[in-house]
Amino acid sequence: MTKKVEKEKETPKPRKETRILKYLFTVDELREIASNLARECRELEQLEFEKKQVVSDFKAKIDAHNAQVSKLSAHINNGHEYRYIECSVFLNDPTPGKRTVIRIDNNETVAVEDMPKEEMQEDLFDPDFEVQE
Repeated sequence: MTKKVEKEKETPKPRKETRILKYLFTVDELREIASNLARECRELEQLEFEKKQVVSDFKAKIDAHNAQVSKLSAHINNGHEYRYIECSVFLNDPTPGKRTVIRIDNNETVAVEDMPKEEMQEDLFDPDFEVQE
C-alpha cells in the first residue's frame, strides 16, 4: 500500500486592513469630550458676544455718517438751514403796537409784527417811554 502523504492544511495567515467601525467611548473619554465641548461652547459664546459688539459699533458709526450725509444733502438741496441768530427788537416801531425785528449779523429786517400783550404792558412802567404823536 502506498501511503499518501497528506499535506497538512496550513491555516493561511490573515492579512490586515483598516476599516471605519463603531467605537464605544470609555467613561474617561466621554468625560474629556464633555469638558472640551463645554470649553468650546464658552469660547463660541464669547466670540458671538464680541461680534455683536463690533457689529453694534460699526452700525453706530455708519448711522452717524448717514445722518451727516442726509444733513449735508439737505443743505445743498435747500440752500439754507435754520439757526439761532441774535436779533434786535424795536418796540412801537414803525407804529405804536408794532415791533420790528432786525438781524444783528446783516441788519436785515426779519419781521414787522404786532406786539404781544405782554410787551405792550411793559411800556406802562418804562420811565423813558415817550408817546409818539
